[in-house]
Amino acid sequence: MLRIVCCIFLLGALAAIPAGALRDNGLARTPPMGWSSRGFGQSVDDPLVRAIADAVNANGMRQAGYSYINIDDAWQDSQRNGQGDIRPNGRFPDMRALAGYIHSRGLFIGIYSSPSAKTCLGYEGSYGHEEQDARVFAAWSIDFLEYSWCAGDKTHDSETSLRAAYLKMGEELHRAGRPIVYSLGESGKYEVWKWAAQTGANLWRTSGDVETQAEFARPGHWNYPGPLTPSAPPPGKQAHRAAPDDPALRMQMSMWAMLAAPLFVEGDPRSWSTNVLAILTNHEVIGVDQDPAGTPGFRRSASNGLEVWIRHLADGGKAVGWFNHRDTRARFTMTWSDFGADSKSVVRDLWQHRVMDTSKPEFLVDVDKHDVMMVRVYTSQ
Repeated sequence: MLRIVCCIFLLGALAAIPAGALRDNGLARTPPMGWSSRGFGQSVDDPLVRAIADAVNANGMRQAGYSYINIDDAWQDSQRNGQGDIRPNGRFPDMRALAGYIHSRGLFIGIYSSPSAKTCLGYEGSYGHEEQDARVFAAWSIDFLEYSWCAGDKTHDSETSLRAAYLKMGEELHRAGRPIVYSLGESGKYEVWKWAAQTGANLWRTSGDVETQAEFARPGHWNYPGPLTPSAPPPGKQAHRAAPDDPALRMQMSMWAMLAAPLFVEGDPRSWSTNVLAILTNHEVIGVDQDPAGTPGFRRSASNGLEVWIRHLADGGKAVGWFNHRDTRARFTMTWSDFGADSKSVVRDLWQHRVMDTSKPEFLVDVDKHDVMMVRVYTSQ
């Protein structure tokens, strides 16, 4: 995944910025990809983060585009220093040194804070200290900030208040002078996807109807439906042995690719099976997710647990996904012309990595229960 810092903005792209909104920071031109420590809760520490960075380097994830190693809640101390600066707790003795280690592995480092006085787990938040914290994060060489608000928090009781808090941090990140991808965590109560980009955010958590939110996604600004969650290997299995397949993860990867969603993974990559890693690093599916046009797909049809999704791609082709949410195997009957394909088109099955036969106008798609088939249609010339 390319991480581009734009020093000169095109005037035409900035002409319609609403009053009070921040300019595009030039980052995250395709959906960001990486790992989050969220699944480790309050047990996250410096040695773990370094070990995960090493694992992501060794297992092919970095090479596939998973570039960010993000530390979630629980890294902060219980109080600030005498100057009011935020500081890490004893599990993180030197954040700048940790950032240096992550960078030396060819990766970027992310951190977590909140627009409230306290974070979701009760640690020190950034409310009232936005300028100081943005400056500290920049001094530590942080590359990504997840700024997460808990719905039960009393600091913000309206969209206006929360929106202003997100904008404030966006402004301070800009002033801090370091390129930092800005991610908003919000419960969905205030429909953050409608206004997040105006606060300088590059991505934001979504909820509800993903189709109605698609219009707000574009290069540099992404709907984020949540983390990818691989299954743990069965008890007694070695991490390097092939564990049973994970169709739920394959479905999730496929849907996130259709939505042009950021790909952030939770869990321990040191324990994932070869099958799980093959799903997460499928370069053809990732290629759809990272398509430079940044246009999310749409649901073409839905009936009784069966869905067909289509996404238009930058090269003029399409990605098509058949999703079976039923508890039994399902068959889809389709024609190639439904997707603008013909006998001269090249159609690749992205999970089987093979070219499909397009010589007949009609074709059948058999999909196992809770599984998916996904293809890419290359238009004929």
